[in-house]
Amino acid sequence: MKQKTKETLYCPYCDFRSKQKAKMLKHIHFCQYNPENIRPCLSCNNNTPKMVAANVVLCIAGNRMTIKHNVELPYCTKNKIFIHTPIDAKKANIYKIEGEQNNEMPTKCRKYKLVDNTQI
Repeated sequence: MKQKTKETLYCPYCDFRSKQKAKMLKHIHFCQYNPENIRPCLSCNNNTPKMVAANVVLCIAGNRMTIKHNVELPYCTKNKIFIHTPIDAKKANIYKIEGEQNNEMPTKCRKYKLVDNTQI
């Protein structure tokens, strides 16, 4: 009788499991429960969405085109900058905005103000 044993890999941050090492490493890199991906900006009162015209690069049949597109992006009203999550940076989903900064959310912020849900 033959007996096979397969190794199962588990994410240390959530319940995700996989038998493929490459798939697990990619998941850990992008896992929303990974402490590297959690930022205080996500629950801050100073983080408000703002409409802006951003440059979007499209590739259609091998031709690259840049178009202006109105998008709603997170904006820090205290630091007066556009911000994006570390997951967006890892996936290269960052909009280029003319004349504005689009920085990655900091791990710690002195201007952090917790959202007060009791007013809702």
